[in-house]
Amino acid sequence: MFERNGSDHENQPPPEFRLALYASLRPGDGYAGFDASALECVDIPHTCKELPLNYFDERDYQFVSGYRKEFSLPREMKRKGNRFLLHFEGVANAAKVYLNGAFLGEHKGGYTAFTFDVTETVKTRGNVLAVEVDSTEREEIPPFGRVVDYLCYGGIYREVWLECVNEVYIADTFIRTKDLLLGKKKLLDIDVTFSEKTQGDLKLALYDGEKLIASRACPFEAKVLNLKWRVSGVTLWSTEHPKLYTLKVVYNDGADEKSYRFGFRECEFRKDGFYLNGKKLKIRGLNRHQAYPYVGYAMPASAQRADADLLKFELGCNLARTSHYPDSTHFLDRCDEIGLLVFTEMPSWQFTGEGEWRENCLKNVADMVKRDRNHPCVILWGVRVNEGPDCDELYEKTNAIAHSLDDTRQTGGVRNFPQSHLLEDVYTYNDFIHSGGKIALNLPLLVAGPNAPYLVTEHNGHMYPTKSFDREEIRVEHALRHARVLNAPTAAAAPAARSVGAWRITTRTRILAAATASATTRDGYVPRAEACRRALCLPAGRYASDGNFLLHGYRRASGQPAWAGLRLYQLRLYQAL
Repeated sequence: MFERNGSDHENQPPPEFRLALYASLRPGDGYAGFDASALECVDIPHTCKELPLNYFDERDYQFVSGYRKEFSLPREMKRKGNRFLLHFEGVANAAKVYLNGAFLGEHKGGYTAFTFDVTETVKTRGNVLAVEVDSTEREEIPPFGRVVDYLCYGGIYREVWLECVNEVYIADTFIRTKDLLLGKKKLLDIDVTFSEKTQGDLKLALYDGEKLIASRACPFEAKVLNLKWRVSGVTLWSTEHPKLYTLKVVYNDGADEKSYRFGFRECEFRKDGFYLNGKKLKIRGLNRHQAYPYVGYAMPASAQRADADLLKFELGCNLARTSHYPDSTHFLDRCDEIGLLVFTEMPSWQFTGEGEWRENCLKNVADMVKRDRNHPCVILWGVRVNEGPDCDELYEKTNAIAHSLDDTRQTGGVRNFPQSHLLEDVYTYNDFIHSGGKIALNLPLLVAGPNAPYLVTEHNGHMYPTKSFDREEIRVEHALRHARVLNAPTAAAAPAARSVGAWRITTRTRILAAATASATTRDGYVPRAEACRRALCLPAGRYASDGNFLLHGYRRASGQPAWAGLRLYQLRLYQAL
């Protein structure tokens, strides 16, 4: 437990306040007088089971376990008017939480944070916290429902902490930075949300490190207070110069205060590329999973931060995609500090469920956006089921949630088939066409249409699996395949040049075109030369085809849960003279 008085990006308590819980507690074990001597004492973050380096069964960690913690409060904390909030940063995959025998509630989902108000339940002495953790795959919890292509592990694998706040407290603050390219003064558009409607005085202080550079104060009466504040003398955040500032928000002369770290920056995907602060930036990135040898997800802040450094400084990336769920705040904090862009996604993989599954999916989107929207590194919200089929009813809602909670960022959603319904702002696409031949990437124009902002989110790596101990020629080919894809967007005649004006269909140029299909039946894709003509905006009768078709990808049979039906074909086009 700790009393909040620090920055939001460091909202974890010092180590001495972190909850060391007892694992292997059976559900239903008593609370008062329970003999914990036979239990294993562990530290949080914790995996429900340590695993061998390789060759283990995923069922090894899929079971129900228990955690137990006895603690007391400093007497001065339990004064009238204080409230206590119990925070969990991440529990895989579902948690039922009890305090002093009282059921606080259940959280479903392993990748988002959750909080309980325990003011009425917590005592000065003799508190017992118990958590039942279900690490099995449950159909109502994303990303589960069918096969998932990554391991999800289990346990209380992120921090747990108890926070003491005032009776009325600052529940959330959202900082938007606007008008950054219009003049010397930059606009801060700030929403401060309180736990309930209140009135009083609010003070804002803007710091550059320890230096106070601007401040203002105002009386108010509201639950959500919007303030627009123009400041000067600030530096924009970028990948090369990730300048950060701290906003301190003080309510009623210290009744509550909170600090937030943020950066001044504007970002936008356009049809000709990505722009950061009005300048085009070529993206080079990798997907990141949060798994580690032996302990699965359960790694502390130091490891999370080290991963960001590795991506930025050793691998030369300027973007990380958090595939396929929100990552640790420690990882995002470090990305803020070093200028590593982040595309973060809701938990998902190919499956779109119904009923409670969708309810949990929508809640995941809201929780993801609210938690991470002050991070300047985050440039895109992933609000579509990764590699899932079109599902307009669901994606209309996920997009609406993201845009309502954050009007400064675009949405995307990763698919692995062309001509998908685009309800998001950016067409994000897993392009696996390259198999060693001349074609490195598909034409974005044929995949997404002429006007859609476009981002390739995966390519050929796992299509040619290679280990460090493989023969040299295999390792060289693996490197060359990656190099061909990475070079394609910048090559002079590369089809991956994103500007529509850069497309040139020259004599006897071979291109890859996406076949079309009914979005409703989804019973397979039928190659059509006419679709190619329309996608390329060629006039009727001014092209010819040699009928050279090449089938590629997967065909989905009825009832099979894996891949969307996909056929691609190769078409030889001749430019009209």
